[in-house]
Amino acid sequence: MWRGAQPAAALAVGFLFLLPFFGPQIYFIHLLAGLFMQVALAQSWNLLGGYTRYLSLGHVTFFGIGAYTSAICLNDYGISPFLTAPLGGVIAALLALIIGYPSLRLRGPYFSVTTLSIAFLAQVAAFNSTPMGGGYGIQLPSLPLPIWQTEVVFYFVFLALAGIVVWWARKMERSRAGLALLAIRNDEDVAEVFGVDVVRAKLKAFVVSAFFPGVVGGIFAYQISYIDPHSAFDIGLSIDMLLMTMFGGAGRWAGPIVGAAVVYLLSQTLSFIIPSELNRVVFGIVLVLVVFAMPHGIMGFADTLWTKRAARLNGRMAL
Repeated sequence: MWRGAQPAAALAVGFLFLLPFFGPQIYFIHLLAGLFMQVALAQSWNLLGGYTRYLSLGHVTFFGIGAYTSAICLNDYGISPFLTAPLGGVIAALLALIIGYPSLRLRGPYFSVTTLSIAFLAQVAAFNSTPMGGGYGIQLPSLPLPIWQTEVVFYFVFLALAGIVVWWARKMERSRAGLALLAIRNDEDVAEVFGVDVVRAKLKAFVVSAFFPGVVGGIFAYQISYIDPHSAFDIGLSIDMLLMTMFGGAGRWAGPIVGAAVVYLLSQTLSFIIPSELNRVVFGIVLVLVVFAMPHGIMGFADTLWTKRAARLNGRMAL
């Protein structure tokens, strides 16, 4: 980690916490809340995909399960999603435990296709489920607060969720579990020979990486006051998690933060500048060019520059 990074991160968190008290426009509050949500989702995906290179294309399944869990609990039982969102995370984690044991034995594109298929099956099930509202979805009541205060509430909730997921990823990266996942990423067979319980390590990472999107999905459903199979199980959300993580630097706790900030804010900016029909095309071209220029993500590129700079300084001192 670069010198001064921790104080800078502490200042950034303090600024974000105090920002709503200065009364910014509601658009910026909503924009940053969306950014925090994307950070939490990308970091969750990174716990599995980044550290093991098991690229899940169906992580939106867990997001949708959390969304529907909170929506049903609110509509049928009157329980706030702020209380039931963790329940959605638990249910998502249980599903990951069930499907993870057989699917994590697959590697490469076979695992990715399997997770993608599960997401499609979940969407079809939601379309045909009466308790889930079928194709009409579920309409949710809004918070009984003025709109600005409502946005501030979700701002702080998503900020807290992003902080928790980032803290967990940073803690895991420095633990034995994190080292085991990195060993699996480098060479799974060699890791197993050296005593790593490969199946258990992958399954644990999969379950944890499913829990957090379940929680985020429950809060998101309450924020938009509506959920349906298209929005809950949108495959594009899984793709966004992957792109943000890879763009920032997979297998690094700071990578999804940087990737989410750049990708999400760039996407929002392009939506104002370019017509919607061309937005995704231009956005995709920009991402492809950047990925080719920085194959290890922004953080990997920055680490390379930092290493070269340190080597130059050491060379000058040696002279």
